[in-house]
Formats: sequence, C-alpha cells, structure tokens
Amino acid sequence: MQETGKMYWEHPYLKELDSQVIDIKQHDKQLAVIVDNTIFYPEGGGQPGDRGWIGPYRITDTQYGPEGSILHILEEGQIPAIGAAYRMKIDWDHRYDFMQQHTAQHLISGIMYSQEAIGTLSVHFGNDEFTIEIDTDEIVDRTLYAIEDTVNHIIRTNIPVTSETRSLEEAGSMGLRREIKVDNAVRLIRIGSHDLIACGGIHVASTGELFHVMCIGTEKIRGHVRTQWLAGSRCVSVFRQNHSIIKQLCAAFSAPSRHLVGCATSLQTQLSDIQYTLRNCQTACATMILEHQITRAEYVDQTPIVVLDISDRDPDFMKRLAEAANSIDSIALSVLQHRDDGKLAWMIIIKGAISDRFDFTLLKNELLPSISAKGGGRPPMWQGVGTAHISNEAFFRKFIELLKNQRNISG
Repeated sequence: MQETGKMYWEHPYLKELDSQVIDIKQHDKQLAVIVDNTIFYPEGGGQPGDRGWIGPYRITDTQYGPEGSILHILEEGQIPAIGAAYRMKIDWDHRYDFMQQHTAQHLISGIMYSQEAIGTLSVHFGNDEFTIEIDTDEIVDRTLYAIEDTVNHIIRTNIPVTSETRSLEEAGSMGLRREIKVDNAVRLIRIGSHDLIACGGIHVASTGELFHVMCIGTEKIRGHVRTQWLAGSRCVSVFRQNHSIIKQLCAAFSAPSRHLVGCATSLQTQLSDIQYTLRNCQTACATMILEHQITRAEYVDQTPIVVLDISDRDPDFMKRLAEAANSIDSIALSVLQHRDDGKLAWMIIIKGAISDRFDFTLLKNELLPSISAKGGGRPPMWQGVGTAHISNEAFFRKFIELLKNQRNISG
C-alpha cells in the first residue's frame, strides 16, 4: 500500500490541499478514505485527530492506519470515488485550538520541571480543558500561580516554537524531561531554552499565539495531582463568559463585584433559614392532617387506619408525613403519590398494638404486586416506587382488608 504523505509537520498552517483518493477502508464500522498526501493530523500523543472535508464529503476524525496509511473517517453515508482528486479542507478552528492547547501543555510541563522539579506523568486534551497529571501528591496555589506567571511571561516574549529531527542516540543524550517512546528518528519540539521534548504533535509557531494560560483546578488521582488548564482562545472565551456572569450578578445584587461572595453567602443563609421554617411548617401541616384523619379513622386492634393520596402535594411532603408519624404512638398509614415522572411513590407505616402481630410479608405478597412496587424498609416504615395498575381507592381497600384479615388470622 502506498504510504500517505504527511504534510502537517512541514506545513502545520496549511488549511487546504488537493489530494487523490487511493483507497477506502472499513474502520470500526465506518468508512475511511486514504489519500496520497494529507494535511490532516491523525490522533496521537493525546492530541485529537483533525476533522474537516474532502471535496463535499465530511471527515469526522483522522486516525493512523496500517502500513503508514492515515485514515480519514467519513460521515456515515458518504463515499468519495477511488482515484478521484478532491480539495481537502481542515476544520481550522478545531485544529488551531488544539495546537494552542498542546503547545501550552509543553510549556507548562517544561516550567513545572525546571522551576519546581515536578514531572509530568500523563496529559489529556479535552474539548473544554486539558489536564496534566504530575508526579506529586500535593501542590499549593502559590506554586501554581508562580508557574502561571512564568509561563505567561514567556508567552508575552513571543519565543519561537521549533521542531528538529535527531537520531535516537543524539536525542537520548540531550537530557529530555521525559523518556523517548520511539525507536527510530526522533522529532523534537523546542520552546527556546524552556522546553525540549520528543513529540509528534502539531504546534503553534511562537508562544505569543497562546495568548494566556490559566489553571482552573486540581484533583487527586491515583495518589497524584491532576491539574486542569485553559490556554489560547479558550481563556478569552472563559474571561468573557465570566465577565458577563459577574456583570449580571452585580446588577441582580445591586453590588460591586468585590461584594458578590458576601451577597451570595448572605442569600444562602437566608434560603437555609426559609427552608428550615418551611420544613417545620410542612411537618406541622402533616401532623394536623394525620390527627384529623385519625379522628374519623376505622380502628383495627386499637390502631387507627389512615390512607392518603397526596398527589397534589410537593414531592417532599411524603417525608414530612413520615416525620409527623414519628410523633404518633399508634397508626397504620398507607400513602400514595403520583409523580411527574409517571412513577407511583408509596409508603406504609405500622405502629401501635397491631404492629405486635403484623407481618409485612403479607402486604409484600398480596398488596404491593398490584402496583409493581419496588423498595423496602424495616419496622415501622417501608417505602419505594411502583406503577399504577389499579386505582388508589382499590389499593387502599385492599390495604385495609389485609390488616383486618391479618388480625383475624392472628386472633
């Protein structure tokens, strides 16, 4: 098979190229075009493959194929003609974004290593951020800010980013911060005196094109720290988005930005107080409802039987009924609630004299299957969700009958 000519290393800023289709292959249930020469970078080194077009046909990804070929993955249902020549066009915004992120990662990792003696274990380039896992179990904000400041100073000085090819022996003697992962000629990416590393990725021409870098978070993983970063146009987008959010919050709170945290904290405290008061009011309401129902309830073994449909209530009201039932010594309670998601919430509470002889297995086998109930619990409460196969009235009648029958059986 003819090996695809790789134009992306020599001409990383070339956005269009005339190429000839030399084959079409199957790749993971998709069709992939192989051309004689390409500017499309195939996924590698953590950097995603390019996407774009070949003539009128959409390329959704680019991957390495067998025998030096490069597979341009086609959108489903599209098949270019073998032997035909087409103009290839890269989705440049996508390509350039990852050129910025990849080059920024090299510079950050290089400064981490030279300035803080922190090595890079792995990197990942996502659509929203890129991450660098480092060989330490802790890193403080002060250190991250120092790394940020150094990197951004280098960006502003607009140092060239260059590539060179050396033999494996030469590259191995150059003191690279990471081991070489190829066994032939080594492509090196150099950022002035700040970083030199083996890499097959596509990079910007100078650090000024990175605009800015910013660490947006850290997390622990596998006993190490994974740092999260933005670079280039992504920083600009986030700066503008955050400015818009802050502007709206300032207007909403009628306060300058420096007071927003205090305003939000105060509002959160007020909300917590309101929620606490509301919960108490709902519990008091639930208690009054149960007490009223008890006055008109039928009794079994000196235990009032109460059935309630609370479908018109807030979803949390079932919790308030459970809290209210805790203050009642004797009750046999069955509650149903039709939820907005189509499910039927159920709850059964058995307290008092009847509980001494009560066997929940009877209700589990005879009552709950009528609503395909799932869930469980332990005395005095059981609850879960199901599906309404019978009316609420029929369910409640069966609940009362089973309690009566159980009393007669036990007696």
